[in-house]
Amino acid sequence: MAIVMTGAWGSTDGISKWSIPDDLYRIKKIYIAAGSEDCVHSIMFSYEDINGRLQTTNKFGGDGGEQYTITIGDNEEITRISGTFGEHDNVTVITSLAFGTNQGDYGPFGKTVGTNFSLGVIKGKFFGFYGTYGNYVESFGATINPPPYN
Repeated sequence: MAIVMTGAWGSTDGISKWSIPDDLYRIKKIYIAAGSEDCVHSIMFSYEDINGRLQTTNKFGGDGGEQYTITIGDNEEITRISGTFGEHDNVTVITSLAFGTNQGDYGPFGKTVGTNFSLGVIKGKFFGFYGTYGNYVESFGATINPPPYN
């Protein structure tokens, strides 16, 4: 399988690294905690693994922010991500994050200030996400499985 890593946008020196495990088959839910006046505090994922079992990752980030849940339908695929990164509490963090699918858009979550980033796929699909965190989500990147799918 030829996986392509893109990003990560945001901090280059986050405290802890995170990624979605290698047994990911399909993302089912994305849990985001974000403050409308500051940044993305945490992110967590539920996914179907390659054996058809529902798994949930650890929470990556801190305890603040308002909680949001994105449910990805059975016929829905993530086709684009976008967001911003900038300074908050003297740390470079993801200040906002949004997801687009073939069914619609979710977000932005957080405050849309700072440097913009975005990535869409026309051929291929998002395979997973990764980044760094401390008290906030400090960086965010994506892995893409380009066609042909393996």
